[in-house]
Amino acid sequence: MVRNKKILLVKLEDNYQVYPPYGLMYLASALKSNGYEFEIFHERITRKNLNLLIKKAKDAFVVGFSVTTTPSLMAVLKSSQEIKRKYKTPIIWGGCHATMLPEINLKDKGVDFIIMKEGEESLIQLLKCLESGIEPKDVPGVGYKKKEGIKVNQFTKIIDNLDKYNYDFIWDYLDIKKYLSPRFGKYRRVLPVITSRGCPHDCYFCYNSFMYNRKWRKHNVEFVIKGINRLKEKYNIDGIYYIDDNLFTINDRGFKIIEKIGLPWIAQARADYITEKFAKRARN
Repeated sequence: MVRNKKILLVKLEDNYQVYPPYGLMYLASALKSNGYEFEIFHERITRKNLNLLIKKAKDAFVVGFSVTTTPSLMAVLKSSQEIKRKYKTPIIWGGCHATMLPEINLKDKGVDFIIMKEGEESLIQLLKCLESGIEPKDVPGVGYKKKEGIKVNQFTKIIDNLDKYNYDFIWDYLDIKKYLSPRFGKYRRVLPVITSRGCPHDCYFCYNSFMYNRKWRKHNVEFVIKGINRLKEKYNIDGIYYIDDNLFTINDRGFKIIEKIGLPWIAQARADYITEKFAKRARN
């Protein structure tokens, strides 16, 4: 067993507004629950940060990248290739880009494995295979290279119980000040927060239909409130930006969270959700 070795989780950013790396935080929760050490590297793309990433990868058992189809992709690709060249470390790609283009990703010499769709369960199973030196042929949602060519397993099942993965305590491994920003004018310490995953609707432009099969899952209301209140007290947060794809899938749930937290807020809602009753409750 090699669980005393570090799993390095990486997300590289090229945009000005940086949200917390919730995808990596969920994965870190799964790693922690299964006895693995981990480190989250979430930084903007600069030469200094890329050099630091290469150094941190030296003692990692595997390096996992969260990959999106954005300008950051080239930095992810070059970093993967450099880590692979220097240390022979297994490289795993996950996220939307890996899910949509698994075969293309695996053709690159810097990518050993991809994890499609939700990775919490597949990552743990893949790590156990790597520990034992066996082929991950039965690990759902995983793609990898074989002598005969590229093998892509069927998608993993969608996770029903999000409360199983408590990302709240992963904040203790991050610098939360990086994610507090001014919004709403006078509020200076607004934190982006996520309380659910997916969306039941089928908008043509959205990734949700492909990633989550239009299935919406939620954290328990009490689970969310307990976590946000802990952060509010510890870090003096003065506003919340709910970055759920659809906070108001169940209108009453969304408003219960907002009202019990009691902080200024912003969230996304479908236009056809906006009734007079909805607008009045949101205003209050």
